[in-house]
Amino acid sequence: MISLLRPRSLQLHLAIRLAALFLAATAAAVAALVYETYETGDSLSDQDLIQRARDLGRSITRSAAGPPTLELPPELAAAYSSPSETAVFVVRDAQGQVIAASHPEFQKLVSTWPLAGDDPRFFRLEAMGAARSDYYGLSMRFESGAGPVCVTVARVTDTDALIHTMLREFA
Repeated sequence: MISLLRPRSLQLHLAIRLAALFLAATAAAVAALVYETYETGDSLSDQDLIQRARDLGRSITRSAAGPPTLELPPELAAAYSSPSETAVFVVRDAQGQVIAASHPEFQKLVSTWPLAGDDPRFFRLEAMGAARSDYYGLSMRFESGAGPVCVTVARVTDTDALIHTMLREFA
């Protein structure tokens, strides 16, 4: 019975070994491609958060007699005023005073954090907001029309899942 499992010819034996090697190499290549796809998705997500924070920092202006204010373009205002709270932000001045915030719960939480530096500081939050969603975000310092500001921006991690799903379709 054991002799039935062993190839009888040298050519068949070599063909089986070559097929096994090819299968292993193909599996390794697919694994590397999937890994790179996820890394690209994460990088795109991080760059998107940095761009959102930069846009918020650019939207801070100082009036002649009053404190700094946030003047969002309509498309940004719509994104941050969504009742689903998929994107949230807090902008603080150099002393840590809140200039603007999209949602009170996020403002209360971020107000207790130290001010961010010039390099992005990424974070994850669990079960926040009315929907008890998980968020991925960053805090970073930017120069604005009203001086240095600390911008903290985050979005629901389900958005990251969507990016990964789209990349999985194209991989």
